[in-house]
Amino acid sequence: MSPVPIDDPSRNVNSYPAVDASNIRALEIFPPVGIARLGDSDTEYFFAPEVPGIISPPPRDGNFRDRNQKIRRQAARFRVYAYGQNGNLLGEVNTINGYTLEWTVHVANKKGSFTKFRGRFRPPTTDRRNPDVDPDVELDQRSKLIVDPGRKTIVRGQNPPNVELRGGFSGSKATATDVYLGELHVDNAGRLVYLGGLGLSKCVANAAKPQPEVISGFDGTDWVDDTSDGSVSVRVTNGAFSKSSGRPAIIICAPPKFVWGVNAPTTLYDIMEDIYHRNQSPEPTINVEYHTHIRPVLLSTYALSWTNNQALKGHGPSSKGNFFSPGLEAQLTSLTDHEFKKKIFRRLREPDYRNRNQAISLFMPRISGDDGDKVEPGQIPKVPDAIEKFSALTKLQYDRFDKWKDGHFTVVPPTGPVPVKIEDIVLSKQPHTLTHAHLESTIGDPLYPGIEIWWLAKLAGTYDLDPRLEGSGVKVDPPFRVNHRLVLPGHLTRGLSLPWQSDFNMCNTHWWPSVRPDSVVTKTDYEAAMQGSGTNEQKFTIAATTRKQWDRGFREERTSSNTYPGSTDMVRFWNRLGFVKQYLPPNPLPSAPPVYLESERRRLPNP
Repeated sequence: MSPVPIDDPSRNVNSYPAVDASNIRALEIFPPVGIARLGDSDTEYFFAPEVPGIISPPPRDGNFRDRNQKIRRQAARFRVYAYGQNGNLLGEVNTINGYTLEWTVHVANKKGSFTKFRGRFRPPTTDRRNPDVDPDVELDQRSKLIVDPGRKTIVRGQNPPNVELRGGFSGSKATATDVYLGELHVDNAGRLVYLGGLGLSKCVANAAKPQPEVISGFDGTDWVDDTSDGSVSVRVTNGAFSKSSGRPAIIICAPPKFVWGVNAPTTLYDIMEDIYHRNQSPEPTINVEYHTHIRPVLLSTYALSWTNNQALKGHGPSSKGNFFSPGLEAQLTSLTDHEFKKKIFRRLREPDYRNRNQAISLFMPRISGDDGDKVEPGQIPKVPDAIEKFSALTKLQYDRFDKWKDGHFTVVPPTGPVPVKIEDIVLSKQPHTLTHAHLESTIGDPLYPGIEIWWLAKLAGTYDLDPRLEGSGVKVDPPFRVNHRLVLPGHLTRGLSLPWQSDFNMCNTHWWPSVRPDSVVTKTDYEAAMQGSGTNEQKFTIAATTRKQWDRGFREERTSSNTYPGSTDMVRFWNRLGFVKQYLPPNPLPSAPPVYLESERRRLPNP
């Protein structure tokens, strides 16, 4: 049975403005980078948000599990926008306003064929994963180690209505193991809906169930998982009109996001925006709006306190670093009172590793960097300069905070609730909105190796830096397009951990707390504390600091052995872990800070 969406925000939109085909000069797919996520449910999925700022879980019932308690997959949906002679946006084209969309998708998983993991600042290596298989063949030709379904097409009305993406992985075996990377659907308007894999990782050298122990931190020999990435293109027809999109979009299938409504200080959107900003000549003027550019970073520090103990100490509800304590909002948005803003700015680590004296946890963010685990207070670094082991905002983010601290910014308060569907956004802003929505929940820093993309995402050569529309001098907004001449299907994920669960297990404490929580407050513990004795403030303090490990019940890694028991448990039991999401009490107080609690956890099997 083909999986179905649990909800579609655009389901009741039955009309779109007409677009005259004779006026179309260019077509672009949005989002340019779509993010799908794994899940083991084969019956239900939900759409990735198409507008940013959505705090509540996208499924309409508020749950990430289906009726069988399996994790719903996050699907990525792609739309086509038409542009006129002068680069003016004409509108979305789809089957509802008379167009046929024929989509072509080519994804692959090339993790097993790539070189062994190395950080961005480690010496280059030619050592390969699976070194005994096709040892002298070019990386992209190691076919026994590549899951490649080939180019697949889909159009609304075809039979069957969905296209599965399957390929073989042989590893060291003579016979290939079938690997399911996901499937293609189209919605009622002919848009592409991409569903990724089921989150299953396996070692083909051992068919035993459960899977054997993981014996490598990042480079599992004979292991294959079902993450993937690749290109998305489309051909649009309407009578005699027929035209292909200018530049392909990208689809990335990543691990689940187990924390909803909590985002990283620096996302992939921030990384890409910074790269394109630097590569314009001259660099555009930097304009700063508080709710768009500053508040999301400050809010992340508080929100992360619900998934990470270090953030709890520095920015938790009762800490001095909680920027959303009563009365502080006025100082954060003041155009004249700068002292508090300057105090915050002085704690920011400078970008591009330009101040090597800031390789200490005094500066923010207190997250590890692209060269591995940060140096904790009292530790002696293995190398004299350790600044690359600490995370930092992008230069563009930092420069915006620099302007903000001196009062050079605007404040445009949000009006009304956050829209839930893209059709509620003015047409001129829809492409940018779709792009931001898909990327705001990703990890942009650090990338060691990363969650959705490895550190290749930080190299300017990864992208097509010409932001102009096809056949036009007009810049498309945003221009985030991958350089498909160099970046082939499978390249954006091949540098990540193999299997994905291994890194998901090892990188805890100060790595990915907006995707993979470290310590959590369970919904049960929170409600019990709030029903206890004491003042509301006392009960809330107890509730917010009553913590459990998110991966409780998993075995710890043994440093004296070459096995990784915790990673093995993550392979076997990842789909039983809980989700952290915003908690809405029965009678919330108007000024109460947001609360993020764990629920939907399933019991682990007995050892």
